[in-house]
Amino acid sequence: MRRAFLALILSGAVAASLGVRSGQTAVPLAATISRLQMVAPGRVGFEVTIAGLRPELTPTIEGTATVGGRAIYGPRAPVPGARIPAAIDLREGRIRVGGDASVVEFPPVPPIEENTPIGLDVTVRQGAEVTTARQAGTLLLPTVIVPGI
Repeated sequence: MRRAFLALILSGAVAASLGVRSGQTAVPLAATISRLQMVAPGRVGFEVTIAGLRPELTPTIEGTATVGGRAIYGPRAPVPGARIPAAIDLREGRIRVGGDASVVEFPPVPPIEENTPIGLDVTVRQGAEVTTARQAGTLLLPTVIVPGI
């Protein structure tokens, strides 16, 4: 009896030191996409944030960008991390992740001549869990206001 009590206390202390609490559950898989913004001429930046990643389940990510009705598909690939900074380079026809790593190539988009809708869908899968995040915006033409004209 004394040994069982001592083992229970020790296992409780070890669990507490590891940050495990009784009844604690894992964070569910979820993804969000930051607001889309022009970061350079012809380059749209955004960041994908993923909660509940479990590397042992080999999570994957795939996405679709729609620019003015034209779809750009990104193939399924391993998730590189919980925060993924990315940019769609419309002039060069590339989607870049983490700075300069090109992950998708597509025919370049000609310079926009009017305000153009843009949408982004990202799907993350791990094991039986699937989550999709969506973000939409508008690529606005630069407007120059000259007083008196």
